[in-house]
Amino acid sequence: MDDLPRDRDAFLQSFRSARPGTSVRPEDLPASLCVPGLIYAQVYRDHITLILYHSPDTDSGFRIWKSGMPADFADQATSIPFVTRFTYCDDYPATPANKLE
Repeated sequence: MDDLPRDRDAFLQSFRSARPGTSVRPEDLPASLCVPGLIYAQVYRDHITLILYHSPDTDSGFRIWKSGMPADFADQATSIPFVTRFTYCDDYPATPANKLE
């Protein structure tokens, strides 16, 4: 757990010129950013999204934020600082509590 902030920052830095939402396979992530059941990750400017469940309509998992969750997201807090849990369903309107990226 102590490696998470350092690995998160280095990983985000290594993707700084990549297209937001770039998908990454679990085996290409540092061990500290992986969780059991991880299907894939997506890298954004300010966070890494870990997808643990995916269906045509719904995605759920965790987000690892660089410096805290922005106000336009309403994920559930976890016991780990800067890590939140989310569920997204494209059957519902996009709101801070139903946001994928």
